[in-house]
Amino acid sequence: FSIKETRVRNNVWQDNLSLWNDAVKKSPQKFRPNFNLGNALADNAQYEQAILYYKKALKIMPQHIGAHLNIGNIYSVIKNSKMALQHFQAAAFIDTESGAAYYNLANELSSLKKTDAAIENYHKALALMPAFAGGYINLGIAQEENGHMMEAVASYEKAVQIDRKAANAYLNLANIFRRQKKIDEAKKYYRFVIEIKPEEVKAYCGLGIILHGLGQKFESEKVFKKAISIDPKFAESFFYLAEVLRDRGRVREAIHNYLQSLKLRPDWARPAIRMAQIFATTKDKTIFHPDKAYDLAIYACELTHYGHPSALEALALAYSAMGQGKEAETSGEEALRLARESGHFRLEVEIRKRLKDFQIIEAGRLKAEDRR
Repeated sequence: FSIKETRVRNNVWQDNLSLWNDAVKKSPQKFRPNFNLGNALADNAQYEQAILYYKKALKIMPQHIGAHLNIGNIYSVIKNSKMALQHFQAAAFIDTESGAAYYNLANELSSLKKTDAAIENYHKALALMPAFAGGYINLGIAQEENGHMMEAVASYEKAVQIDRKAANAYLNLANIFRRQKKIDEAKKYYRFVIEIKPEEVKAYCGLGIILHGLGQKFESEKVFKKAISIDPKFAESFFYLAEVLRDRGRVREAIHNYLQSLKLRPDWARPAIRMAQIFATTKDKTIFHPDKAYDLAIYACELTHYGHPSALEALALAYSAMGQGKEAETSGEEALRLARESGHFRLEVEIRKRLKDFQIIEAGRLKAEDRR
């Protein structure tokens, strides 16, 4: 948009603000001037001031649904869930036929991980607004969080029946089908998303993961690079590209992309774990670096509060590479315990195999010079 258009918009907002400011000065005890001044302030993200005038409006008309919903939405934005819930519940109590009240209440409950209550209120909202695709999408998300995958799929499918261009519904369906190993369905829906919303990097990442899993490494590399070209700040694209590059033997390129992923998401342990594994176990003398492996493994362990099996395994490998067999064995056994107790039996088997391969479990140590 042009500078002229921006100036016009600003002028419109200033005129609107001036109009309702003037109206409040002339009629401070009337509902409409206070309510509309609250709207104008909210539109410009002046939330504290907006709340003040919405409260004045509600003192004049305490049963006004729109005022309760608007102030509730502001409290939601500024992360005051207690007050947001209070106003959404008031709106639903005042008008039991207000789908918007139940919907906003459900969204706030969902943000607080109160998914049972959220699902109940989404159902109430959709009973009143049956043609609202976004409501079915959010209902599906809450159902997923509760582990009700069949219900979530039904909700997303309802959303796309209502809106054939509901990209988020297709994306969520694709993600579920990918996790369920329904590869053909997942691919189909990822491609739907890309067709509808070509800038959706999550769809490219999901499709790339599938292609990689099918052994189509060249194609998956292209897909991840396309995702990076669309959004170079999406950490997952770099991580999954690194996974492909590592499998193709291009370890230095993989390390570069793992590092980029970690820079973009420093609170994500997976890139640190992968790099620690590489530095600790590679046979390439120019890459083998036990100290780096140790630092990255400790970083991953601290991020996960020493509660993730793969982070403890990476630490075991790092200790082994440093020639500290006792510490390697202790960390390895802790990794196995965590995997076993969390029910990740497949991960436990994989970790046990790697620890045996590097003689951490049985021998208790691995001589670093054996790999140099």
